[in-house]
Amino acid sequence: MQTEGYYQLGDIALEQHDYTGAVADFSKTLERNPKHGGALAGTGIAYFRQKQYDKAEESLEKATQAAPDYQPGHYYLGLTLARLGKTEKSKRELAIATRLADADNKAASNRLHLKTPANQ
Repeated sequence: MQTEGYYQLGDIALEQHDYTGAVADFSKTLERNPKHGGALAGTGIAYFRQKQYDKAEESLEKATQAAPDYQPGHYYLGLTLARLGKTEKSKRELAIATRLADADNKAASNRLHLKTPANQ
């Protein structure tokens, strides 16, 4: 019954290129929380990497609606739309992904950085 546990397992499977396992674990997450942006995006990414672009588009559309600030969802949706020949929509999604990445990079640059004695 641990939604985040299944999400983490799906993420690990995705990183290990086990796309079938990733989709299965993300599906368990989505059974418990149908609007889990990370699981929706992860499912779409797994389908994208398997060249199942129609399924990827469906999952990634849902992901960007459920988690509009989750940059990977927009990025992979943009890539998927490009593969499907939907150029204008692809450009819009990639522009959103770029804007979100820039905002994240800016926020990261403002974080406190601790120096160890070796790099002072």
